[in-house]
Amino acid sequence: MPIYEYKCTECHRKFSRLVSSQDAVPLTCKYCNSTHVSRLMSRFARHRSQEDAMDALAEKLETADDSNPSALRQMAKEMSSELGEEISDEELEGILEGDDTAGDDEI
Repeated sequence: MPIYEYKCTECHRKFSRLVSSQDAVPLTCKYCNSTHVSRLMSRFARHRSQEDAMDALAEKLETADDSNPSALRQMAKEMSSELGEEISDEELEGILEGDDTAGDDEI
C-alpha cells in the first residue's frame, strides 16, 4: 500500500496517508477535517549506475573552479563517496598539498 502526501486547501497543511485500493473512506484533512484536499507529487529516489554517477561527476569537474580550495575539497569528497571509498580529512589535505604518500598504507 502506498503512502500519499496531501495538502488541505482549507488550512494549507500537508499530511501523509497510507492508502489502500479498497479504501472507501472519504479522505479528510487530519488537522481540520476538511474534505477539500489535493494529492501532492511525492519525491522519489532513483538508483544511478556507477557509470551515470561518474558521468555526473565528470560534468561537475569540467566546470569546477580549480582556484577555489573549498570547491576542490567538496569535489574530492563527492568523488570518493561515489566510488565507495570514504576519504579522511587528513588524506584529502595530503592529496591537495601534493603529498604522494598521503593515505598509502602499503609500501
